[in-house]
Order: sequence, then structure tokens, then C-alpha cells
Amino acid sequence: MSVILIVGAKGGVGTTTVAQEVIRAGKALAVDTAGGSLAADLERATWHLTRDLYAATGMWRATLIEKVLQKRITLLWSAEHAASADTGAPWEFVRDLARRGPVVIDGGIEPPAAMDALITQVVIVTQADNSLAQWHVARLQQRFPAALVSAGTRQAARELAGQLFKGVQISS
Repeated sequence: MSVILIVGAKGGVGTTTVAQEVIRAGKALAVDTAGGSLAADLERATWHLTRDLYAATGMWRATLIEKVLQKRITLLWSAEHAASADTGAPWEFVRDLARRGPVVIDGGIEPPAAMDALITQVVIVTQADNSLAQWHVARLQQRFPAALVSAGTRQAARELAGQLFKGVQISS
């Protein structure tokens, strides 16, 4: 299972750009918790990660998971429509997807804590010449001590993707 959280040290450092490149390189499923930019930029069908989706059970849940996998649907989460965000219920659906292939989450600058137990790797995106961003890197490293740190450029993201997906089975 591979669930990669891409989180920004602050707004405008390239978090969504890095997430896009990593998703494309790894043929990964996408989850957007950062307001919808990733979902829009990927130009894929998008489903909101609402109770109707994550509370599905049995064959219906299996059907939904299969559809997300086949059509590479981006999942969009927001606190406004996630009634049980604190219980982790939406993230159980994401975990079920991750059992079938890599998942990349654009976590914005403050990802929901309820998903922390699901994450297998964290990447903090920053700008080296920005002291405020560096302060936030230190703050995020307290929450995610094993996080990788990357620049927010496409080239850095491509190199990062090679590192993240080394040895990971990627389905087409």
C-alpha cells in the first residue's frame, strides 16, 4: 500500500504542481484536500468524497472502488461536506483504493489530521529562499518527522516521483 501526502510549507510553493507530476509519473489515484486545484488541473472526472461514497458497503463499495480505479477518478475532500471527517471514515475508502495501487494526496498547507494513520510517505514542498516557508517546513516536520522535502518545480517533482515509486507496482 502506498499513500503519499504532498503538503505545502505555505501557499504558492508548488504543492499542486508537485502532486500533479507525481500522480502522472506513478499513474496514481488522486485525492485533493486542498480546495480543488488539483482536481481541475488533472482534467479527470472528479467525485466528492462524501458520505454517499465512503459509507458504501459490500458489492456497491467494490463497484465504486472499481470505477474509481478504471476511470482514474480524482476524489475531492472538503471539511464542509465530510460529516465524519474526524472519525476517519473517508480515509478508509482511500485506504481501500490504496490496496489496489498508489494514491497521492494534495494536502494543501494543513491536511486533515484524521488521515495521518493512512499516510505511508510525506513530501513537504517548499522554496529554499523563503524564510517563512522554511519556518513552516520545521513545523510540518514536527508532525511528519520522516517527511522528504522538495522544491516545488516540475523537475524536482519528476526526480521525486522516481524516488517514491522505485520498486512500486504500478498498474495501467
